[in-house]
Amino acid sequence: MADNYEVGYGKPPAATRFKPGQSGNPNGRKPKPKAETKLKPVLKNVLEEPVNIGGRDYTPMEVIARTLMNKAMKGDMRAIKAVMELEQKLGLDKPEGRSGVLKITRVPPELREQWAKMQQAKFRGEDPEGLAALAENLPKEERGRY
Repeated sequence: MADNYEVGYGKPPAATRFKPGQSGNPNGRKPKPKAETKLKPVLKNVLEEPVNIGGRDYTPMEVIARTLMNKAMKGDMRAIKAVMELEQKLGLDKPEGRSGVLKITRVPPELREQWAKMQQAKFRGEDPEGLAALAENLPKEERGRY
């Protein structure tokens, strides 16, 4: 370049210009940390931290499970559906997977739904229809339980 090159706004000195094929910042901007890298440890700590309710310590997952089960037992259809889906995903719908007193493992899924609707009607004080039909479709050893 010539010696009479004027340096100024938009005209950097020739020695400090980028070479052809070279970008302005070869290393680039540092990437922001992903949200999951921030959220994972926080969520893990929260889920492991015990919650004291009535003088007893519970894990948050246990509180969530108990709350969901209480809602299902009160007749909330979404909670019933969620409990049944969890039961299937975790393999608790098989006889060896359960430890509770009430076992509805041998009842076909279509009858479970009918039974849940009748329990809701009973809870509301209505006379549930189809109670005899449900009793007929249950296995003999299950009939007296419900």
